[in-house]
Amino acid sequence: MSKKAKQLENEPISYKATTIYTFQEFERFGKTISAKRLRICDYIVVITYLVIAAISFLQNNYSALLIYLIIIPIMMIGSRIFLKLGFKRIWNSNKDADGLETSFTFHFSDFRQKNKLSDRTIRYSDLSEIIETDTNFYLMLGKNQGSLLNKNDCPEELINFLHQKAEEIKHRK
Repeated sequence: MSKKAKQLENEPISYKATTIYTFQEFERFGKTISAKRLRICDYIVVITYLVIAAISFLQNNYSALLIYLIIIPIMMIGSRIFLKLGFKRIWNSNKDADGLETSFTFHFSDFRQKNKLSDRTIRYSDLSEIIETDTNFYLMLGKNQGSLLNKNDCPEELINFLHQKAEEIKHRK
């Protein structure tokens, strides 16, 4: 550990933020963590279409080409509708989450997440990733599990601190 890191570890760093969970925030979280998988699915669908299109074209089977041209966009739109319905189903299965106020306290080596349903401390070393969007930070424990932190609720010092932690996690991989 560097001299600067040891010095920081001994300092009582404490940043606080509060986030209120809503369906819109939950949906944003779900879309963000699903985006990479959706892009991969889209690429597979497009590549499959191009192969089928080439075969259909070579066989002068233009009707199959036209049918796939119609089916592919329907499949891509349908997957997003299905995803949104899944978010609603999951959200509706836990009514206590709606409007849940969660407070975060960030320290050098861990953070505390507390609300009326739970109180837990998570070490940064347990995080797999910190995802930053225009509106949020997602402190990820795994591919599908993470803590949502609204950036509007974060002081600038906390945003800088989370950037630093995100870099540490990236270099750890």
